[in-house]
Amino acid sequence: MLKSRISPSNAKILNKTQSTQKTSYFQSAKRLIKATTFQSLKQTIIPELIGSNKPQHAEQELVSLTSPEQEALRCRYSQRNRRLPPDFAEKVLELEIHLEKNQSEIKMEVVQQLLYLYSQAVEYYNGLNNEKYQLYAERIQNTVVRPEVLKVMTQSKKSVPIGQSRSKSTNNRGYNPQKTQQLIKEEHEKRQKERKQLLVENMKEINGEGIGQKLQDQEQLKQSAAEEVKKSLENQSENLRKRLAERKQLQISKRSINTSIQDQTLDELWINSRPGSTKNGGNGMFQIKFDDDINNISMIKGCSTKDSSQYFYNNQNYLEDIQDNSPISDKSQQQEYEESMHQIWSNCEHMIETLSVAKSSQMEQLIEEVTQQKYEKLAEIKATYDFMIKKLDQSKQKDKADEKRKEKDQEMQLCSKEFEQLKKQKLDDLEREYDEKKRAVMDQKIQRETRKLVQSNISRATSRANSRGSSNNSRFSRNKQAQRKNKQISQQNCNQNNLSIFTLSNQQFQQQVEEIQNRVQQHSQISQIQQEQQVQL
Repeated sequence: MLKSRISPSNAKILNKTQSTQKTSYFQSAKRLIKATTFQSLKQTIIPELIGSNKPQHAEQELVSLTSPEQEALRCRYSQRNRRLPPDFAEKVLELEIHLEKNQSEIKMEVVQQLLYLYSQAVEYYNGLNNEKYQLYAERIQNTVVRPEVLKVMTQSKKSVPIGQSRSKSTNNRGYNPQKTQQLIKEEHEKRQKERKQLLVENMKEINGEGIGQKLQDQEQLKQSAAEEVKKSLENQSENLRKRLAERKQLQISKRSINTSIQDQTLDELWINSRPGSTKNGGNGMFQIKFDDDINNISMIKGCSTKDSSQYFYNNQNYLEDIQDNSPISDKSQQQEYEESMHQIWSNCEHMIETLSVAKSSQMEQLIEEVTQQKYEKLAEIKATYDFMIKKLDQSKQKDKADEKRKEKDQEMQLCSKEFEQLKKQKLDDLEREYDEKKRAVMDQKIQRETRKLVQSNISRATSRANSRGSSNNSRFSRNKQAQRKNKQISQQNCNQNNLSIFTLSNQQFQQQVEEIQNRVQQHSQISQIQQEQQVQL
């Protein structure tokens, strides 16, 4: 009977409705957008949630599809004027908070406003081909399924008069409130189970498993970083040891060369000063046997006074030349000064090596501390951003997740740069402290060593002066003995004229001896003055 009354266009619409009886939640959300009042919302979504398989009447479907309010909505939310109302998010939050707080006393106006805002969001994001419309569609379903909202809906349904067409249509469909309540309870229980499972998983992540894994990862990173730091420090220490060994070898080679040169010079000086040597062996004996040679030559040449006197004066000049060419005490003082400076430098080098070892250990500790702090900070940054990125990936917000990844990389780069600058600053401060300590130690050590060496040089100079005076006295005594012997021989072999010549020669020789003694005294005085000047410096 109905098919005969319905026009062919209405019949097509009936066929379409029969084919789309088992619609998804997403299609029901789309159909909810077409609803303008709560009455139309009850007629479009609630029957699908209840699961009734009975088709709608064609007239009702036409009415629901061709109402003037829906046409106004279509015109209002056309593609040109798709915009969310101002303060959309604030309104949604206020309404949701109101529902959560006042569960016992919910108003239909609040529910209608909230569902209206959700429908606007679904329409807006669906037009933009954005995935957020699914979230708002799920919110619509969750609000409709809530028991508090269903109670309010049933109460509003009872308040509606029986003579209206909408109530008749629901009666004709065979609406069973018991079935609806059972389905609502089942869905509510499912939702609660899902929520409990999510809570349990989140609590596991917070309390044990997730944090434990993160801590293990952080510990592994710390261990790897510490191993890398140890390897780098070992390499640096090996390089330092090699360099120090090379420096020591170079210093030892230089010292050996200097000592060999000094030994050679000392040997030459000793050979030159020693009587009876190969090079200048005749010089010492010449001073001792000077009078004997003069006497022998005078005896050979006879009593000629002029020849003997001239020969004596020539020999005297030759002796003075030999004495002038003899090794001077200035060279020995120069050698002593070089030895003292070499000793001071060796002691200072030892102190510098100890300071460098202390400095290297401090640098190693500083680098290790800074690297440890750096890796801890990077691990914290990585953990925080990874947690946020994971949440965004779960909520399917790829753009925000990519932004957070970029922020993470930038933050890690900035953190590494800051720690590098801090490390450089601390190393520079340590270098300055080391330089200041080195200078202070060098000054103190040089002052101490110079005092010691000056005192030792003074004692050496005095001992040498005394030894030289004693050696000269011994030589003079030997010369006197030789003179006595020569006198005895000359008295036996020569005449009285020769005796007068010998007396003159003895007087001249005594004058020469006195001159030599005066020179020795002058030289000792000069050396003492030089030592006093060095002490003052």
